[in-house]
Amino acid sequence: MNCKTIFRNLHLAVFVLCMGLILCPKDTAAFSLKSSDIDRIVHSGTDYQINTLFMEINQKEAYVVVGEITIYLMDFKAGGKHYRTVFVDDRGDTSYVASVKASQWKGKRVIVKGYKLDSGNIVAESIEKVTNRHK
Repeated sequence: MNCKTIFRNLHLAVFVLCMGLILCPKDTAAFSLKSSDIDRIVHSGTDYQINTLFMEINQKEAYVVVGEITIYLMDFKAGGKHYRTVFVDDRGDTSYVASVKASQWKGKRVIVKGYKLDSGNIVAESIEKVTNRHK
């Protein structure tokens, strides 16, 4: 193999790699709200509710999985007001995503109240543990 062939093959490999990186769709869990979605959240009542089991939480990407459904968490300001998903434990104490421990919620029955957006994504206004009254 001469230097010309090696250089051509290396050049072709770099070209294919660059094209793959450019054309490859970005697989990201990033989530953003459109202004119409924000208006709907700010000016309307809850339009989505589900009673199911809590499965997992991803605090970094701001979502939870309940009943195998991905629910995004709110944390934004609009009109001078701060909108955040509130977590309510079985004693009625409230907290926000930064202080939620997955181990205390996993496998628990919860009621999620929120909004189904035009994109099909669901955003939670509140996630509340269901108390077990039958012992």
